[in-house]
This record gives sequence, structure tokens and C-alpha cells, in this order.
Amino acid sequence: MPLCPKCGHEVAKTDAHCMDCGTDLLAERDKEREVLRQMSMAARIGSGQHTVAGASSGTMAVGEKSAEETRIRAFDVQEAERMAQERTTSWVSAGIALVLGVALVLVALSRIKAGGGFDDLVALLKPKAFRSLSNLGSPLMLGFILLGLGVSGLLIAFGQVRLAMATTRGIAQVRGNLRPDIVQVSRATILGLFVLCVFCPPVGLIIGLLMRFGRNPDLRPLGARMVQMAIAIMVLFAGNMLFKLGDGLKTVKPPAH
Repeated sequence: MPLCPKCGHEVAKTDAHCMDCGTDLLAERDKEREVLRQMSMAARIGSGQHTVAGASSGTMAVGEKSAEETRIRAFDVQEAERMAQERTTSWVSAGIALVLGVALVLVALSRIKAGGGFDDLVALLKPKAFRSLSNLGSPLMLGFILLGLGVSGLLIAFGQVRLAMATTRGIAQVRGNLRPDIVQVSRATILGLFVLCVFCPPVGLIIGLLMRFGRNPDLRPLGARMVQMAIAIMVLFAGNMLFKLGDGLKTVKPPAH
């Protein structure tokens, strides 16, 4: 039975708060997990004569293991179990992102071709033409947005495949008492999510909020950055729309009496 880190009262693994002192157990578990994660990462990249036993070293140390080594080993085993559960999610999300990305790119190319091709698209993206409200609903602009979303999907798919492969390798290393590689979200996935925030801020905002307040502490910083980027893009877009509407009202001549 685990104990509350503040008062030492027995708590259940599923408890969110200590019934005795009211401590936020989820926050305390996240803090402890982050400390152990930093210890595990330091052990993986450390050097010198000190040998760390268990999953954080390439070989088992001779003699008894210290309490720190035991905690790191237990943490690596727990992380391997968690990663094994999330590996399926990585493969599924990669497949979905790949299908959507390819479909969106094909639709975008057909829209751009119907609107005049890439030469007209480049002309449309010039500052004066891009700021025109009449161009926002054109087939070329729609094709440009769909192309951006398709590229985002392909980047996310590639990143999730790399994450799933790294997770498989890390799990095998833990089970073999080897030093596991550091498994993190792929840069391709991060770039794809940022591209999504640019071309479809509402969807990026929703995904960012889910990640920011999700149960995976490793994704919370990324979710916070996605929320900030999506809000900034929407504010800029809304400000540009209001500016152009106000400018259009000024140019309208009053009716002659």
C-alpha cells in the first residue's frame, strides 16, 4: 500500500488526493516520476567508474545494489510497461495520419490544378493578394490549406512510426537488462503538430489542450506550446479580418442625396 509523501498516511494507487491531509497525489506522483526520469536519463548518459545496475546500465553491478539503483531499475520497468501500452497507440495514430495526409495532399493538388496551378498559387500568396478577403475562399487558397494539412499528417505519421520503433527498442533493452535509449516524441511529430496549428488553429488548439491536461507529463509542455501557437494564429487572423473589414467600410462612398 503506497503512502502519502506529506503525512505518511496509507493511500490507494487510484486516489487523487490524500484523505488525511488533502495532498494532491497526482501532482506528487508526477514530481517523483520526473525526478526518477532525470535520474534514469543521467544514468544512461553518465560516465566514470560508477556502474549503475539494472536497466540504466549495460551490465549488472557486482554486489548489492543501492536504493537509488533499485529505484531507477523499478522506474525503467514501469516506463517499459507504460510504453508497451502506448506503442499500439503510436502505430494506430501513424496509420491514421498517413491515410489522412495522403488523401489531403491528393485533394489539395487537384484543387490547385483546378484553380490555375502552382504559378497562380504563388501569385495568390503574395502579400497584397493574400490579404484580400475575396481570395480567402478561392479554390487555390483551399488547396493551399489542404496541402499544409496533408504535409502535417505525413510528418506526424513519420514521427509516430519512429516513436513506435524507438519504443520497441527501448522495451527490449529494459527486458534484457541493458541501458535503454531515451524515448521522446519525434521532432517530425512536433513539426507536424506545429504545422497543424498554423493551417488549422482550432484543431491544433483542441489537440494542444488535450495534451496539456492529459495524463502523460511528457506531452504537457508540447501541448502548452501548441495552445499558445494556435491562439496566436487565430488572434492574428481575426485582427487581419477586422482590419480589412474596417478598411473596406472606409472606402465605401456614402449614397448621394
